[in-house]
Amino acid sequence: MKNDLNEGNYKLVLENLIMKFKSLDPIVISKLTNSFYNNKSNTFKLIFLDSNIYIHYPSGIIYKNNKKLNEDISLNILVIRFLINGIYINQTNIYLSYKETSGGYVYYSNFKSRTIKPFINRYKDNCDLLKKHMEKIKAEKLNMGDISYKVRFLNEIYVVFILWYGDEEFEAEGNILFDSNINNYFNAEDLAVIPDIILNNLK
Repeated sequence: MKNDLNEGNYKLVLENLIMKFKSLDPIVISKLTNSFYNNKSNTFKLIFLDSNIYIHYPSGIIYKNNKKLNEDISLNILVIRFLINGIYINQTNIYLSYKETSGGYVYYSNFKSRTIKPFINRYKDNCDLLKKHMEKIKAEKLNMGDISYKVRFLNEIYVVFILWYGDEEFEAEGNILFDSNINNYFNAEDLAVIPDIILNNLK
């Protein structure tokens, strides 16, 4: 599953975000986002899926848990945006569909075709694979649909993936929901990319 991104535009977006990131006090960022900051190494530590990522201040360079440079520019943008938005809201366990999020209704048809349908097609004939992938990242199993999991994206930001099995009469269906706290961190365009990033990291 591939993120449909204009790489040139996204590089410019990332550069602008890092400029703002540099202008902020890292201690203030740490307090506002409830994120750990190591003032000796000048790095923030965030939880991404089931591991950690590290963000160097003030460069904005992001490393994975294995110390490798993270090259996913869409993830880099969302991580820096998370830090500079600076409002910590714990998970609510109240879930919204994409069209219920702020601004999501306008882009819902695109989100459904680009993200929900590929998710369904990937796992509709292999629910054991979905279970394997979700258990590998320690996702929480929920009682929604025929099979569903709550996945941590960053820190206390969670996304729910739901699948209904198909049969001879009905095609398989699925949905992707967001914890309602996500509106405090990201806009609708960001939210359209988050499930892709998660699914791209399921192996």
